[in-house]
Amino acid sequence: RCVLQEEEVAEVKWVTKEQLQKMVENGEYTCVYAVSGGQVMDTGENHALGKYVKIRHDGMISVYGNCSKIYVKEGKHVRRGHVIASYKQNEENAFYYDLIEE
Repeated sequence: RCVLQEEEVAEVKWVTKEQLQKMVENGEYTCVYAVSGGQVMDTGENHALGKYVKIRHDGMISVYGNCSKIYVKEGKHVRRGHVIASYKQNEENAFYYDLIEE
């Protein structure tokens, strides 16, 4: 279960903090956190990763795939622990995470 902080959901336009917290508490969604501070370099959707977020850190890129909802936009600076997406487990796609050296 994740605990959301006010600044983490300030940019979320389509789901309120209370709605997201309720979804998490009901086990519908799991929060996806940035592993380290950095800049969102890309978000989107493709066949390999589903909905994804890529964050550039110092010499590294973290990749989060098969997300259900994305809460950040390209160019946004995030801190470690910032809620960047949510994931809903299903039988088709497991959550994807990778850390790649630049």
